[in-house]
This record gives sequence, structure tokens and C-alpha cells, in this order.
Amino acid sequence: TSLIPEIAVQLKDGTIKSKIVRVPADPEAAEAQRMFDTGEMDFFSMNELNPIMIYAMSQQAESMFAKQCEVTLDSGVVEQLQKEKFDVYIVETIDICGMMHAHLIKPRAIIKTSTTTLIGEQFDEVGVPLALSFSPSMLTRSLDIHSITSRAWNIFAEQMTRLMHD
Repeated sequence: TSLIPEIAVQLKDGTIKSKIVRVPADPEAAEAQRMFDTGEMDFFSMNELNPIMIYAMSQQAESMFAKQCEVTLDSGVVEQLQKEKFDVYIVETIDICGMMHAHLIKPRAIIKTSTTTLIGEQFDEVGVPLALSFSPSMLTRSLDIHSITSRAWNIFAEQMTRLMHD
């Protein structure tokens, strides 16, 4: 069984060998996704030294995911999946609500996969130690691990990430 809370409906998920449970996009989440799709909000051209821009964009993304989490919880799907008694739950890092869903569904084991870097509190979710001066933050485009200024910038970027996802 694959739980797919949809935000970007136009993207194909590639799921073909399991029962698919889709949760339609919340209208506000779909609108936020549209802003990213059309370039109105563009993570890739932002100035990483401008914390106000970073904060504004991440608030937009967080709002989008929070709305979709709310819709998923209100849909009754989680309660249905609790009854299936799963052995394993595989969650993608970018799914902000994935660990919450796993906690509520109560599988025997959880596998967290990652197509991105771990973000802020996700280190804590899985018990991965975080050396703030070394592990690259998602807000840091490049990291020279030998530079004291680079390490200081990374500490700042990681703290901003945690503030944004709080």
C-alpha cells in the first residue's frame, strides 16, 4: 500500500506495484505549489545571504506541507491504514508529515529514505548526530569544511532551517 498525499498532481509518482491511497491536494497547498511551479517563488535563484527571503520562501513551503498534512489527517486515511497492521513503513525525507504518519500508523519498523539532505529536526527524528559546523545545511549551496567562516555560515543556516520548520 502506498500513501500519496498529492500536492503536485501533474507529477507522476511511478507507483505501479502497490495499492495506491491518494489524498487530493488541499486548495491552498495546490496554490502554493503553483507558485513554485511558475517561478513566483524560486528557491534556486534566491540569495542565500538574505535570511528574509529564505524565511519567506520556507514559510510558503511549510504552509503548503502543513495544509496537506491537515487534509491527510482529516481524510480518515490514517485510521484505515492503522487497521492494516504494516510490518514496514518507508518514508521519504521530503515528506514533512511522513514520520508523523508512521508514528500514527504504528508499523513494526520504519525506513526513512532520503533524496535530499536531512532538514533541521529530521536529524533528531532518526537519532542522527549533527555537527553543526560540518554537516551542510540545506540553505548552504557549497561548503568548504576547512574554512572557519564557512563553518560559521553553516551554523547560522542550520539554525535558520530549524527556526523555519518549528
